[in-house]
Amino acid sequence: MYTHLPLLAILFASISLLNPQMLAEAHYFGVSPCIEAGISRRKDALKSERSRNIMRATMQGISKAAILMVAGTLSATQWNLAHALNSAPANAVPKVTAYCSSSGSLDESCFRNAMAAMAGKTGARIVVPAGTYRMGPLAIASSNVTLDCEPGAVLQPADDSSGIRVTGDNVVFDGCTIDLEKIRSGPGMIVTKASGFTFENGAIVHIGGPSGLQLNQTSNALIDKNRFATDGTGDAVFAYGRQYPDYD
Repeated sequence: MYTHLPLLAILFASISLLNPQMLAEAHYFGVSPCIEAGISRRKDALKSERSRNIMRATMQGISKAAILMVAGTLSATQWNLAHALNSAPANAVPKVTAYCSSSGSLDESCFRNAMAAMAGKTGARIVVPAGTYRMGPLAIASSNVTLDCEPGAVLQPADDSSGIRVTGDNVVFDGCTIDLEKIRSGPGMIVTKASGFTFENGAIVHIGGPSGLQLNQTSNALIDKNRFATDGTGDAVFAYGRQYPDYD
């Protein structure tokens, strides 16, 4: 009757990993206490490995929601550590609001400091949360920078700011609204001798006398799916094959 006892022991050892209640039935068939001890140690090892996997996942930027699905197997201490790691995942996309010089002050310093922090990184992407950013002078000389504006993000250059100047290659404005209501002395944005400039899914509004966007000696520029609104005689987009002398 018990000629298959070793096989039964292995079977119950495997099943008990999923259902510990099977240990009682294993005792009925005479499974050794040492096998039960081995099963218990294996369960502890699996729990420890599961914990390490969750720690590793959070460091790779897995969302809190994904961790919550398996957090029930962790102790409060382990969960707190996972939550802390996930609060600042290594591959998180930075937001400009984290870099503003003055807390709660949305201005050009947010962009300048964020781009300085991302300097040297390939394909830097920076999220611009909703809000009106009062922009002083802002020069973007770095290449391969993407400003990814969330809905409601408005960049508003001041009248004495000279607008936004771009000289870096492959600079992308995606979803951004440029409000020129406060600036009347020059174009809202000037791109000079740059390649691969992109302005898409956004808007330039309250364009006065000067143009909204001026392209000087640029190549491979993409202006796509935008809205333009003028208050005066200025052009929405003006492109030159040479440096325009009025706005050096």
